[in-house]
Amino acid sequence: VYMSDVDYGNLNRVNANFLNTLSSSLKQIGNAGVMQWQELATALTNEALSKTYPPQNLVKQFPVALAKNPKLIDSLTAKVLQVKPNIENPYLIQAILWTLSSDKAIFATNWLSGRALAQAQADAMGLPNSTEEDKEGEAFQTVCQILDLIGDYRTLVIGFDELESVDRNEAGFTRAQVVALLVKDLYSKIKRGVL
Repeated sequence: VYMSDVDYGNLNRVNANFLNTLSSSLKQIGNAGVMQWQELATALTNEALSKTYPPQNLVKQFPVALAKNPKLIDSLTAKVLQVKPNIENPYLIQAILWTLSSDKAIFATNWLSGRALAQAQADAMGLPNSTEEDKEGEAFQTVCQILDLIGDYRTLVIGFDELESVDRNEAGFTRAQVVALLVKDLYSKIKRGVL
């Protein structure tokens, strides 16, 4: 994950901005030839089902399996939560699993980045929309849970660049100070990674 000048935006919403940057980073194609979100969804599925599906195969076969069993996401979410009992937000797992569905992946990644979905789409996927007031507060917890999930399978590398700006948040902290506080909080919360 790389955060630079264009990613910081409003320094009063650094958690939401970081969540958006994290989600965008995970949309990139990984070494398995699929989005990194889909690699994570595959790892969760494989652990929950004690299988070894390759990510490309699972992504290819998932729409067919979902058409045969419309409750597949719900049952997979329940199984993943059994092996990941420390997850506080079950909808996070549900959204990650939705990235395996070719027609729902874009909606899932938008939801994972903190964006609201049209209510009909959110209802169809079983995902709640957050209110605007909740987003900054929920963003940090969501980031920590995503980073911990990734940390179960890979080592995270998070880089913060272009901190020399003299922009300040409402509390008067510079960009470097705001980011340093975020890094300190991340360091104390995540299980594994390089900051």
